[in-house]
Amino acid sequence: MDAVAIVAIVFGSLVAVPVGIAIVVAVTVLVLTRRGRDARRNDAQESAMIQELHQGLKAFEQRIGALESLLLERDPPRGERKP
Repeated sequence: MDAVAIVAIVFGSLVAVPVGIAIVVAVTVLVLTRRGRDARRNDAQESAMIQELHQGLKAFEQRIGALESLLLERDPPRGERKP
């Protein structure tokens, strides 16, 4: 009976160990692929936000330029004023 138990343990471990390793590998692959999808989705969102910020900053720069030109037309720089 002891020999049968030893044989069962040996053959059982020959099946259980690869199955356990396969499960660990499968879970690892699933976790990594989900992170990859989330990262790609986040990259797309970040890219869209950066583009919106860039467009907003360009418009802001144009407004600042317009204000500067209005101020320069109204009041020339101090070195160019006539006494």
